[in-house]
Amino acid sequence: MNARPEGLGPRFGLLWAGETANAVGAATATTLLPMIAIFSLAAGPQWLGLLTAATWLPWLVIGIPAGVIVDRSSPRTVMIIANLVTMAALATVPVAALVDRLSLPQLVLVALVTGCCIVFFRSAYPGLVATLVPPGHLESANSRLYGSQSTAEMAGPGIAGAITQLGSAALGMLAQLIGLAASTVCLVALSRVERHVIHEPGSVRRRVADGFGSVFGDPVLRNMTVAGGMANFGLTGIMTVLLLFLTAELGLPPGGAGAVLTVGMAGGIAGAAAAPALSRILGSARLLRTTQALQPVVVLVPLAGAGAAGWAVVTAAWFALAFVTVGGNVVRSSWLQRYVQPGLLARSITVSQLINYGTMPLAALVSGALGANLGLRPTMLIMVGAVLVAAIWLNSGPLRGRRALPNARTAPHRAAAAEPRPSN
Repeated sequence: MNARPEGLGPRFGLLWAGETANAVGAATATTLLPMIAIFSLAAGPQWLGLLTAATWLPWLVIGIPAGVIVDRSSPRTVMIIANLVTMAALATVPVAALVDRLSLPQLVLVALVTGCCIVFFRSAYPGLVATLVPPGHLESANSRLYGSQSTAEMAGPGIAGAITQLGSAALGMLAQLIGLAASTVCLVALSRVERHVIHEPGSVRRRVADGFGSVFGDPVLRNMTVAGGMANFGLTGIMTVLLLFLTAELGLPPGGAGAVLTVGMAGGIAGAAAAPALSRILGSARLLRTTQALQPVVVLVPLAGAGAAGWAVVTAAWFALAFVTVGGNVVRSSWLQRYVQPGLLARSITVSQLINYGTMPLAALVSGALGANLGLRPTMLIMVGAVLVAAIWLNSGPLRGRRALPNARTAPHRAAAAEPRPSN
C-alpha cells in the first residue's frame, strides 16, 4: 500500500497513520482488560459480561445526544477531546496495579468511561473522513482504514497474550496510551479542517427526531440496522466468553489464545483489501448480502475440540468471520458517507449504532449469565442462532435481488435537496 494513495492526499495519510497507531493500542487494550480480569483478578463469566457490557452501554445511554453534539461541532476537536479523556481513564489501570489496588469494579468503570469516549470518537470519525476524502475515493480510504484496523486487531491479541504471559497485563495498558498519544498528535497536526455544519432550526428534540427519521424512515437503512443489531448480539455474546473458552475448554495458554485470534484476524486485512474490487465485480448490495450470509461460519468455534485440530478450526473460522465482516463494513461505511447528507451523518450513525451497538451490552450480560449456568459451548451455540437470524433478515429485505445499493439522489428520506458536500 502506498503511503499517499492517489486521490486521498497527505492529510488523509496523516489521519491514517495516527489511527493505525491508535488501533494497535486499542486492540491490545481490548484483549488486555479481560485478560487482567481473568488472570490477575480471577473473574468468571459474569464479571466478563459486566466488563463487555460497560464498553457498549454508552451507545444506549448517550449515543443520540452525542450525535446531535457532533453534527454541530468540529469532528476533529471532538476526536482529540475523546482521546485525551480515554488516556486519563486508562492510565489509572497501571497506576492501581503498581500500588496493588486494582479491582474488578475499577476495570468496569474504566471500560464505561472509555466506552463513552468511543461513542463521541466514532460518531465524529466518518464526518472527518468524508471531509478529507472526495466522495469517489471513499471505498479506497475506508479499505485502508479498515485494513489498518484489522491489522491492529490481528496484532493486538498476540501482543496482549505475550504481555500477560511474560509480565504484567496491567502495565501492558501503556501500549494503548502510546497509540492514543500518536493519534492525538496526528489529529492536532492536521491543518484546520472545518466540515460544513448545517445549523437546523428547531429544538434538540426535533434534531433527534430527524436522526431517527433518516434511519427508520428509509427501508434500506432500517433493514441494515436491524440486521446489524441482531448480528452484533450474537457475535458479542460469543466474544464475551471466547477467551475463557479458549483457555479453559481448549487448553490454550494466554499466549496461545492471543496467537489464535491474531492469525484469525488476518482475515480482516484480506477482507478490507478485497472489498472495493469485490464490490465492483459483484455489486455493493450483492456483496453485503453475501458477507452477512457467511457470518454463521462462526458456529465452527464452539464445535471445535481441544488439541491442535481444534485450535486450527477456531483459527480458520475466525479468519473467515473477519474476512466477511470487515469486507461488508468497508462497503457499508463508504455507502453511508455518500448516502446521508453531512448535517445528518453523525445522527444517522448514532441512531444506527443505538441498535447495532445497543444490543451488545445486553448480549454480554446474557452471555455471562448463560455461561455461568449452562456452560460455554451451549452459550456460544445459542448466540450463533442470532447471527443466523440476522443473515436471513438482511437477505430477505429490500436489498434482495439488487446488484447495487441505492444512490443518494433517490434516497426516500431526502425530501429536500441535500446541500453539496464540501471538497478539499
